[in-house]
This record gives sequence, C-alpha cells and structure tokens, in this order.
Amino acid sequence: MEATLWPRGARGVLSHETALELYELSDVHPAKIHITVPRRHRVRRSVPSSYVLHHEDLGAEQSTLHEGIAIVTPIHAIRQAHKAHLGAALVGQAIDQGEDGGRLTKRQASALRHELGIRQRSGGRR
Repeated sequence: MEATLWPRGARGVLSHETALELYELSDVHPAKIHITVPRRHRVRRSVPSSYVLHHEDLGAEQSTLHEGIAIVTPIHAIRQAHKAHLGAALVGQAIDQGEDGGRLTKRQASALRHELGIRQRSGGRR
C-alpha cells in the first residue's frame, strides 16, 4: 500500500512483476516494487531504491483493487512483463497459472498466448 501512495500527486498502481507475484502467477520474485503512474506525472524527488517507476496511462479496465491495493489486472500484468522482456518461460507460466487459478478465462489465456507469441503448453490443463 505504501508504494502506491508514494508518488505524490498521482496514485501509483502496483504493476509488472510485482503484480504477477501478488497474484501468484509465476515464480518471479522481483527485487524491487514496480509502480505505474500516469505518463504526465513527474516525480520531483528521488525514487527510493526499492521502487521501479513506470509511466503509462492505464484505462479503467487495466487496473483493479487487490486486497484494497491498486494493482493492474492479471492480463495487463502479463502484457507488461512480456513487454519488459521477462522471458517466455515465466510469461507462459503466468498465463498457465492464471488460467488454472481462475484469474484468466480459457479464451483470455489463449488470446494472450497468441498475442504474445507464447506457445501453448503441452498436455492441456494441469
């Protein structure tokens, strides 16, 4: 919660690998807390070493609350992680675990795999 309130003037949203970890969507364990703020928001103080700040305008469908904390949706966290070059194995794992855990529908998981060029896992559902 503290990380989402840190960017004065704009509410931060937990994102990228931090969101994947909180949703338990992969084995990723980020060393820093990833926070997304609006593109136009300029931080006028130094960013704590434990935070990674990203600038992106999020639509209402791209963020939600998780245990009362602002966070990107599982789908958007997976897209962000892929764009940040997390690695196909971890991104694929996030999609699989999202589908298995009910955070993604089968259709959403399939569409993400296609969009991101992630191969379908072998053997169907676990």
